[in-house]
Amino acid sequence: MRYNVVVCVLVLVVLVLSGCTTQQSNDNQEKDGETEFSSLWVKDPDMILAGTTSTCSLVFDDGTVRMYFMDADGGISYMDSADGKNFSDALGTDIPNNPRPMDPAVVYIQEIYLMFYRVMINPGEPGEQSVDELWRAESPDGISFVNYSKVAGPSSDNSQPVNVPDVIVLSDDRLRIYATQMHDGINTAVSNDLGKTWVNDGQNLVSLGACDPDVHMEDDGTYVMYYTDTVIPDYASGWSKDKIKEEKIEENYIRKVVSSDGLKWEKSEEDVIGPLPELPSNGCVFDPDYVKLSDWTEVIYFARATGEEKDHGTINVYRAVKTT
Repeated sequence: MRYNVVVCVLVLVVLVLSGCTTQQSNDNQEKDGETEFSSLWVKDPDMILAGTTSTCSLVFDDGTVRMYFMDADGGISYMDSADGKNFSDALGTDIPNNPRPMDPAVVYIQEIYLMFYRVMINPGEPGEQSVDELWRAESPDGISFVNYSKVAGPSSDNSQPVNVPDVIVLSDDRLRIYATQMHDGINTAVSNDLGKTWVNDGQNLVSLGACDPDVHMEDDGTYVMYYTDTVIPDYASGWSKDKIKEEKIEENYIRKVVSSDGLKWEKSEEDVIGPLPELPSNGCVFDPDYVKLSDWTEVIYFARATGEEKDHGTINVYRAVKTT
């Protein structure tokens, strides 16, 4: 049974789209909803989650898929699935909801589960802008997390790996984190102490419009990143942001890049998900979450914003399945 989460739309717009910027596109792409998926990916019609995004999914040895996500009560919850499509009711992870946790990224290393997540710190003074920090928590079972602590931030420092983080375990047991920069692209950092401290070693890895990185490593050592790309056509390169928004010409794509070292990335021929035909012109897709199921089926969970209301409307999670 799926668990539908009701979350304030205006809060979600701040949570999931902060850090994404717009870049000029040189690609010859279709407009007016004609672009959908590449021929390799098929979107399931059934919704996985309502009113949230920024999921992080793990596949266990027995084939169980566990999905972590922001819940309606302001914390981080999880739900399990035997097939990657039909999920259980949601349960909490004991991550406190103050400061507000967002964008969970969970890894298993040295017989412990580590969760890295963004928190929004409100300075409390009228007119002052909130800042984001990266926090860390531990769990022996991937369910109850303890030892919460700040490990990076604030987001006003563009080199800090804070926004919409994704974490992978390297072959030498170091951790590498990828995150959305506040103004331009995706940055990365490494840790030698299980994520307690981080050393920044790369900024603007993909493009100025890139955000929401999701990275995994193939068996041959190739790094694969799925990410959100926000683009505008060439003819609007000199337009103001207000005019771009008024004309509704921005387009969001989930794209793929590959790397041999996790730092220098090359575009893949596989553009995964584009503007969906069922979405209005100001709808979008974002926040990819890739897993390979126990039967080797490749799945991407992603957010779809309807754009039916002001800004980005309702935000729900769907999935796409790779056909070959």
